[in-house]
Amino acid sequence: MAALALGLAAACSPGGAEESGKDTPPAGAPAAAPADLDGLAAKIGCQAITGRRNVQDLRQGTCRTPQGRFTMVTFGSDQGRDAWLKEATKWGGAYLVGSRFAVVGTPTTLAPVKVKVGGDLRMGDSHHN
Repeated sequence: MAALALGLAAACSPGGAEESGKDTPPAGAPAAAPADLDGLAAKIGCQAITGRRNVQDLRQGTCRTPQGRFTMVTFGSDQGRDAWLKEATKWGGAYLVGSRFAVVGTPTTLAPVKVKVGGDLRMGDSHHN
């Protein structure tokens, strides 16, 4: 799944910082930095992040807690996150999706993470062709 996340980075277009509820940057504005991967990992309870990847407006890493293994992906915009999710969910899996982040795990392992970081649980299409 980690390789999938990095491979799908190309589907993410650079986005901007959220301003007054908008997720589209002004023309010519630089892309916003992805949400804080280390902060997300700390909230989940990860002691260490492995397999770090940085691509355009996407940051990815994996970690293990007593509850299970997680792949965390942060984005510079919700638009970039949505483009990544559109491709990633075709492969099945469970995704906890919040503002500029997604955490990949199982429904069971993501339930306690949702309490810690918020977001919505989404299931991928397990019938990929």
